Amino acid sequence: MNLAPSAQPLVRALIANVCGIPLQGVRTHERLVEDLGIDSLDMADLLVGIENNLGVVIDAEALASIQTVMHLEDAVAERVAAVA
Repeated sequence: MNLAPSAQPLVRALIANVCGIPLQGVRTHERLVEDLGIDSLDMADLLVGIENNLGVVIDAEALASIQTVMHLEDAVAERVAAVA
């Protein structure tokens, strides 16, 4: 699933900001916890950023299956499409 052109860069920018890494360091198959070092507080910041910027909420059930950047992008894309 592909995000709208403006959403994918935003999701990646939010991840880069939360992780304190350059945007180029956020790759599709990077694992959020193992590769990027995102902990529970970072994840909360990331989800709030997604909600504030895109108006979509990632619930706990969906969050349990999100392991990579691509999984997060797909989850956001599904919710953006649902409200469009």
